[in-house]
Amino acid sequence: TVVIVPQGWDESNLQMMVQQTSADTVSFTLKNIGNGDMLNPEGLIVIEDNVILMNTPITLPAGSEYVIRVPANGSTWRATIRQTDFNPYSAFATAAIEGAGTNQSGGISLGYYLQYPINGYYGYTYQACGVIRNSYDPNEKIVTPTGAGPDHLVDSTVDLEYTLYFQNTGNDTAYQIRITDTLESYLNPATLVAGASSHPYIVELLGNNVLQFTFVNINLPDSGANYAGSNGFVKFRIKQKPGNSTGTVINNKVNIFFDFNPPVVTNTATVRIGKVLVTGIENVYAEKAITINAYPNPFINSTRIEVQGETFNSLQLNVYDLSGKLISTQNANNTNGFTVQKADLTNGTYVFEISSQGRPVAKGKLIAQ
Repeated sequence: TVVIVPQGWDESNLQMMVQQTSADTVSFTLKNIGNGDMLNPEGLIVIEDNVILMNTPITLPAGSEYVIRVPANGSTWRATIRQTDFNPYSAFATAAIEGAGTNQSGGISLGYYLQYPINGYYGYTYQACGVIRNSYDPNEKIVTPTGAGPDHLVDSTVDLEYTLYFQNTGNDTAYQIRITDTLESYLNPATLVAGASSHPYIVELLGNNVLQFTFVNINLPDSGANYAGSNGFVKFRIKQKPGNSTGTVINNKVNIFFDFNPPVVTNTATVRIGKVLVTGIENVYAEKAITINAYPNPFINSTRIEVQGETFNSLQLNVYDLSGKLISTQNANNTNGFTVQKADLTNGTYVFEISSQGRPVAKGKLIAQ
């Protein structure tokens, strides 16, 4: 791959990797594999399920790495960081892991892995990741990221990746399959990237933003004769048009033509443009717009918790372990901050609650390493 160095790029290139390194530990390794040092810091975000537990600025020299360790507790863990400006390889570096360890009930978190983008879309790679399903409609359209929360919210800058699954449920071989997809006006057809598939195909962009995939001589057996062989899929990735406003709904469904039969119409894959609010610091003080910062988190020696946006005469901080046992209490008068020392804690995850005169202000999680 030949890379033309853009003007203004510091030639750093971040790579994120994750693995379960012991029975109780998941480790993220962020490495600068580029030829240059990062000239400006970027925020490294660590998410447990859909809760941000860490957002800290990182600056890595070329060839150096930064390791974060979190508990293997059955949660879906994700770490992501934006590349520095003008990086020609990708927009961000990220890694996620599901099913590392188990939670207190002996299970694992499900449904979080695909809510957010799973890679930074390097120009020379293509990654496919699907959900293991039980009984489902074999002719199905899905979108990744699936979006956060019940409204399936995605950011207006996120690329969308669509996967179409199809199956010949007829009673004879399908010799040609044609799939048509009318792209909504919120998507940019010029950015289309045709992706992985189960069989060779021809892709065309027809008039009125109609995307067409044609599988010529696919010879797909029917499900009764060969169930496994009767299935297929195709993927494509596309960017949104700039400026999609909050609340915009992007729908996508396709028509599948098996030979000369009437089309099979899939479900509609839907995302909604909106601000994805995920935070490990939950604001429960309804009367004021306050924010809570805990930095660094995870921490080795100490962490500072600060309340911003409102002045309180007095605050109380309670720190609990995951069993609900009260570990420590601090009081603050005419100041909005607390310092939690690692010397008071063992390695692990803790829950903190902040209150003012008996009224809740905020709560969140801390990770002591």
